[in-house]
Amino acid sequence: MRLVKCIMTSGQDLQRRGTVLLIVAALFARTVLADVPDYQHGISLLHELKYPADFEHFDYAGP
Repeated sequence: MRLVKCIMTSGQDLQRRGTVLLIVAALFARTVLADVPDYQHGISLLHELKYPADFEHFDYAGP
């Protein structure tokens, strides 16, 4: 009888497992379904990018 009690799980334990499974599934779905940003060759937080993708030299450096 004691072995049967150890194998059987309580309702609270099943509820906890279900909650954890739901949280893990939600986090996994969020990462899988996240939008992929458009590719850019640089990053600018305030303005448009100064140089195009195929620039040859910076303005402050001579060619």
